[in-house]
Amino acid sequence: MASIKSSAKDCQNRIAAMRARLSSYMEELVRAREELNSRALVRNLLDLLNQCLDKTRQLVE
Repeated sequence: MASIKSSAKDCQNRIAAMRARLSSYMEELVRAREELNSRALVRNLLDLLNQCLDKTRQLVE
């Protein structure tokens, strides 16, 4: 009987840990979605792209 209670407690602990990880992953997904939808991200990507294009032009010349 004690073994069954111990196993049940282990399962409860694992479920609690999985819920905590899932919650953390969901928060990260929300943050990533907000970042992907932000105008600042688009500006930063365009700046990086322009830098790459400038370097490419320099190499071609």
